[in-house]
Amino acid sequence: MSYRVNYQPIPEAERPKLKCDPKLGRTKSEFAHECDIKNIMTRFEKTGVLPELIKKNPVYGDFAEAPTYQESLNTVLHAQEQFSALPSKVRARFGNDPQEFLTFASDASNAEEMVKLGLAVQRPPQAPPTPPQAKPKVKKSSAAAAEDKQA
Repeated sequence: MSYRVNYQPIPEAERPKLKCDPKLGRTKSEFAHECDIKNIMTRFEKTGVLPELIKKNPVYGDFAEAPTYQESLNTVLHAQEQFSALPSKVRARFGNDPQEFLTFASDASNAEEMVKLGLAVQRPPQAPPTPPQAKPKVKKSSAAAAEDKQA
């Protein structure tokens, strides 16, 4: 009985075999002209129409204040860490999906269940706003009224 040790060469009989037969390829050369980017751009310059597979809705805007890729990645990682810190029963409630949890937590109608899950604190009921009180009218003295007229 023999066994293999790390860094020991693999015998030829045990090496994996990979056969690449050019006759069995799945690439079809008759479409090479259609897929060439130079031909696509030439056609676009003439007609002004892109092929259907390339068409997407362009997004225009001022993205100067948008976070960098690294900042966005750090935000996602931070959200995943916070979600992972939740109890397993809570994570299971959302299928272990942080996006599903964020959707749930963003909906104000779920506030009561958030409190039941221990994810939020019960807010005290807000008192209805009091109507503004009218200021009492103060009669000006005749001297003050005279000053207002002069000004």
